Amino acid sequence: MRNASRPVLAKIGIVRLVLLVLFGAVLAYASATSALTSVARSKNYAIALAVDDSDPTALAAKADSMFLARQDRASLKQVKRLARASLRSQALNPRALRLMAYADDGLLAKPKSQMFIDMATRLSRRELGAQIWLIEKNVAADDAVGALRHYDIALRTNTAIQLPLFTQLTAGVELPIIRQALAPYVRADPPWMRAFLTHAIGNSANPVSIVAVVEAGGGMPEDKAYRDLENLLLSQLLAKGQFAVGRDYYLKLPNAKPRVLTSLGFDVDNMSARSGPLGWQLVQGASAGSDWSGDTGNQALATFANSGERGIVASKSLFLAPGNYRIDITFGASSMPPASAIEWSMNCLSEAQPVSVWRSGPLRPVAGTKAYGRANVTPSCRFQTIEIAMAGGESQNGAELVVESAQVSRQR
Repeated sequence: MRNASRPVLAKIGIVRLVLLVLFGAVLAYASATSALTSVARSKNYAIALAVDDSDPTALAAKADSMFLARQDRASLKQVKRLARASLRSQALNPRALRLMAYADDGLLAKPKSQMFIDMATRLSRRELGAQIWLIEKNVAADDAVGALRHYDIALRTNTAIQLPLFTQLTAGVELPIIRQALAPYVRADPPWMRAFLTHAIGNSANPVSIVAVVEAGGGMPEDKAYRDLENLLLSQLLAKGQFAVGRDYYLKLPNAKPRVLTSLGFDVDNMSARSGPLGWQLVQGASAGSDWSGDTGNQALATFANSGERGIVASKSLFLAPGNYRIDITFGASSMPPASAIEWSMNCLSEAQPVSVWRSGPLRPVAGTKAYGRANVTPSCRFQTIEIAMAGGESQNGAELVVESAQVSRQR
C-alpha cells in the first residue's frame, strides 16, 4: 500500500525545488508585513550585522538567504551555525528553529529536524517553512489527512503563498485519496476555500475531479459568494465536453430547474443567473447583439445588427432526449431592410465535431410572422445548442427584430 500510494501523495507534496521557490515568496511576504525595523534588518541583513553582529533577525535572514542559494554540506553547516547564533540572541525564534531543522534535514539528522520543527510550530503556526516541512513529512508517510492539515494551517496564516500551494493541490485533487482528505474542508469552508475553488476550476484540465471533491464535501458552501462558482464549474464541464457530468451536476444544485434543460422559453428560469450557461446567453456586442425587452413575465428578445454586420446574438443549451422535435418561433416588431436576415440553428456538440441538426435558413420576417422547423435528435446527440444569428443588411440603420416567443416540443 505504501509504495502504491506514495506517487499519489507526491502530487500534493512540496519538492525541494518548489520549496526554494516558495521561500522566495515567503521572504518577500515577511518583508512586506513585518514591523518597519524588522523589515530593515531582514532585507538588509549585511548592514544590520555590521552594526550589531548578534542581531537575531539579521542572522536568521542571512541563514535563509544562504539556504536559498545553496544546499551543499558546507553551506548547510554554515546555515546551522548562523541559526544557532540567532537563537543565542533570541531563544524564542521560530525562523531560526526552522532553519536548524532544514540544516539537520540536509545533513541527515532527521530526529533533530523533527524536534526543531515541533519547537518552531509551538512558538508560531505562521512559520510557513515549518508547515511545508510537515507537509513533506506527511506525504512521505502516505498520510493525506496529515498533509491537508498542514496545508490548511499554511493557507490560513500565509495568504501570499496561496498560488503555489493551490497549484499543487489542484493537481492532487485528480486522485481519490486526496479528494477524500479535502472533502471535509469543502464542508467546513475555511477562509481559503473560495479562492482555492476559483483557482482549481479555472486551471484544472479535468473539472470532473473538482465536481467529485465538491460533491464529497456535500456541495459548495451555502455562502452566496459560491453561486457564481457553481456556474463557473458548470461552464468548464461543458467547455471540456463533460456534458453528462454537467447535466447531473446542475440537477443536484439547490433550486435547479429541470425544465431549463429542455426549454427555449423566455421565462424567469431560462433568464435567471442561477441557470448559468444552461439559460439563454445574450450577446451584447457593438455590431450585433440582443437584450430582453418587455415586462417581467412577458419578456421578448430584442435583436439587432448594424449595417453590413453579421453575428451570433443569442444562444441556448439543451439536453434533449433522442427523438423528433418541432421548433416554433413568433416574431414581433421588426425593421428588416434588404439583405438583412435572422437565422436559427441547432447543433449537436456531443459528437467528435459539432453536427448541424437543423437550420432555419435566412429569414426576413415582419411583425406577427411565425416560423417553425423540425429536428431529429439521434441517440448519440445528447447535448445541443440553439444559436440565433443576425445580419444587418444594406440599410444605414441596420436591422432590428423582436422575437416574441420560442418553443421546442417533442413530436410523437
